[in-house]
Amino acid sequence: MYKLNCILVSSVSTVCRQLAASVNASGSSLCGGTALQRTVCSSAVRLQEAASSTEARKTSSKDFSIFPPMPGYDSSLRWGGKKFEELPIVHVKATYNNTHIQLTESGGQSLVRTSCGTEGFKNIKKSTPVAAQTTGISAATESH
Repeated sequence: MYKLNCILVSSVSTVCRQLAASVNASGSSLCGGTALQRTVCSSAVRLQEAASSTEARKTSSKDFSIFPPMPGYDSSLRWGGKKFEELPIVHVKATYNNTHIQLTESGGQSLVRTSCGTEGFKNIKKSTPVAAQTTGISAATESH
């Protein structure tokens, strides 16, 4: 697509130069007036500006990726001042009867471990969304 834009811009600018040269040489336009020449030239300028702006966007977006870095590669992205490799990992096990949440370091050591039962919910109450939400909030507050 980018090559097609470059070819289109160069061909339009060539036609614009030829029209301008014919107007300057003979004093009259081949196509009937200067309005067409002005339209073609301004369109060529707009196309060149659009191509340069998309090229600038592509070079700036090469540095950013929504995907995590591959193992062994360094990332410039930081979340709360921490590198991707240093971020904690949350393991959530949601069953029909209970919800278990465990927060671990990037190395695998457990920081926080909680479930609906440890939060005080008993029997059928452990399987409710309110119990799971309370467990998640509790795990978040314990992690600080």
